[in-house]
Amino acid sequence: MDSAAPGVLPFTDESAAALAPDAGRSRLLGRDFLILSAFCLALFGYEMISGRALSLHEARLPELSREMFANHNWLFPQSGGRPWLERPPLPQWIEVGTSLLLGQKCDAVWVVRLPSVMMGLAIVLMTAWAAAVWFGRGVGLLSGLVLATMYEFYAYSVLAEDDIYLAAAVAVALTLFISLEFASGKSRDARMGFFGNRPWQVWAFFFLLGLMNIVKSPLLGPAVVVGPVGAYLLLSRDRLRIRRYIWFWGWLIFGLLLVSWTLAAIHRYPDVTQNWRFDYEDTTQYDQPFWYYVVIVLPAFCQPWILASITGFIVTARAAIHQRISGERFLWCWAILPVIVLSIPHRKHHHYFVPSMAPWAILAAVGISIIWRDLTKPRERPLKMGLASVVVAAVVVAAVASYQPIAHRFFHAEVSVGRIDVMALAAAVVVCAAALFWAISRRNAFVAAGACFIGVAFAYCWGQSVLPDIVTQDTAFLRRTDREVPSNEPLYVNGDLAGEMDFFRNQFYLRPTTMLLHNLTFLRDQRITAPAVWVVTRHRDIDKLKELGQVEARDESAHTRRERNADDRFTLFHLRFRPGLDRYPVPSYINTLQAMGRQKGPDCGPPL
Repeated sequence: MDSAAPGVLPFTDESAAALAPDAGRSRLLGRDFLILSAFCLALFGYEMISGRALSLHEARLPELSREMFANHNWLFPQSGGRPWLERPPLPQWIEVGTSLLLGQKCDAVWVVRLPSVMMGLAIVLMTAWAAAVWFGRGVGLLSGLVLATMYEFYAYSVLAEDDIYLAAAVAVALTLFISLEFASGKSRDARMGFFGNRPWQVWAFFFLLGLMNIVKSPLLGPAVVVGPVGAYLLLSRDRLRIRRYIWFWGWLIFGLLLVSWTLAAIHRYPDVTQNWRFDYEDTTQYDQPFWYYVVIVLPAFCQPWILASITGFIVTARAAIHQRISGERFLWCWAILPVIVLSIPHRKHHHYFVPSMAPWAILAAVGISIIWRDLTKPRERPLKMGLASVVVAAVVVAAVASYQPIAHRFFHAEVSVGRIDVMALAAAVVVCAAALFWAISRRNAFVAAGACFIGVAFAYCWGQSVLPDIVTQDTAFLRRTDREVPSNEPLYVNGDLAGEMDFFRNQFYLRPTTMLLHNLTFLRDQRITAPAVWVVTRHRDIDKLKELGQVEARDESAHTRRERNADDRFTLFHLRFRPGLDRYPVPSYINTLQAMGRQKGPDCGPPL
């Protein structure tokens, strides 16, 4: 690599050059994008076909999308006809659009997870491209592989949740900024009038900045973009660079996109402001100390590459501190500023950090380059000792994975890991470790990278295939329910679960005709004419159902997540209404706080 190239690490050591043989070229090749795409599609896409059920809150987005698809209420997401305005509708639009293209109706697990897979892939490719601009092809390719195998990024790239959608919007905006400031040759464009024109990248940057506000919570995405961009521009002390973003039309675009959906929601549902106030001011549910992201989230999100990220920070320190215009300085701003910005509010949640993982992957890739250089220095390599330790580790992993008390403690179920599964895991560990040690002895960077990243990917997919999760028993119960309840008889799901959102999963895994009850009093809806119905709710609700008629518990989950006792378990009840039961018209309006279980009521008739 050319040590004189601006913004490029001076890797002159022969072993470091072996890691990226074309590192003097600050661009990825077409085959590099194909390699990354194939790796990500295999790793992320496996979850779509693994048979693993939707996770904890994963069914929220698909179920809202399914209802939007059915009712054509495109602007305001709804749950059972109730306004569900926790987040804006762009993720639902993407889910529905994907389903339409595939001839589906947002009702298959692989379909609702596909957009997340594609978003994760796009972020990996953009991150690799950005890293290659600054540090060359080898580090660029490594950056993409590191990001794909950071466990939290992997998790959100395979789950049908909208955090990865925001991460993709953030990645596009920052890629546009990087392309203009570091890769286009237009870093000092003379068109700087406040009302003048700008390069297309600036137009697109401000459009994406505004679009983020209809992906997730308003201002969350812009905050983690404007923070690093603003800090870098101010630290550059370059007036022309700064003036490019002091632009009337850009901020007008941002402002219009920021307020458009928000004002429309307030006009349609005036009480939505109370719901947002609950999220940002009233609740203390997710209050965390200032150091939460630094001490807890960041080390966890960067696994298994946190030590490499720290190494990358140390390696890039000189350029980041002393070079005003450098990729290293922007990388530091990109890595540090979101942590500071997110640490200021009292409300903190680990998934807010998902859009800000890319710079840490690039730092880890730089760190891995240095670690590789040190590992391949001429020295006595104790391969036998290394291989022996890996074999022992494989045995330990296999034993822990198959040990019943540990499995029961974490998964709340009897886990029987078959011998073939255990042998497969142990064999994979041994093969990858042997390949890694061989690659170190031969200074073969490509085999070493393959051993590490394929090994991590195999471990992730192995876990998804073999280990259960905390909704395993609930999912089995729901599938039995869908088979057992006659298709011509009414089936209801109780949506009043004391603030929990499990009813989304309950709906998703039952037939599309399943109806959601705001609470159990809505069984007295005067529109219900059937003499008997089926109801999925917690076992403790049996006494309330007895007030409506004759009740029989037909089936029950073996274990419901977060259960404190057997009364918390989801149960299928058959309810035969009492003759002469009083019926009532349903309330004309359920406000946004009531829909999300943050405020009691309304009831259909007297409370139960």
